[in-house]
Amino acid sequence: MAESRVPELRLSPRQLACLRLVAAGKTTLEIAAELGISNRTVEQYIADACMRLGVRTRIEAVVKTVRMGMITDDPPEFSGPGNPGIAAD
Repeated sequence: MAESRVPELRLSPRQLACLRLVAAGKTTLEIAAELGISNRTVEQYIADACMRLGVRTRIEAVVKTVRMGMITDDPPEFSGPGNPGIAAD
């Protein structure tokens, strides 16, 4: 019997960058500012990633990419004043 092959799932570097920032709790506006792209472009990268992953929401996309090892679920490092949970000196 012939072995069936599952096509390799690939996301673009920008799609992965957007999903990493979603996983870090960033909003569309924050992701756009951090990557230097428009809000609409962020939304399109995330929508395209969802389609490729076969999921409906950005949260499902993050969960699936973490489970697949495409992004890590390590918490983001917070440093500097103004970040939640950081005491000002």
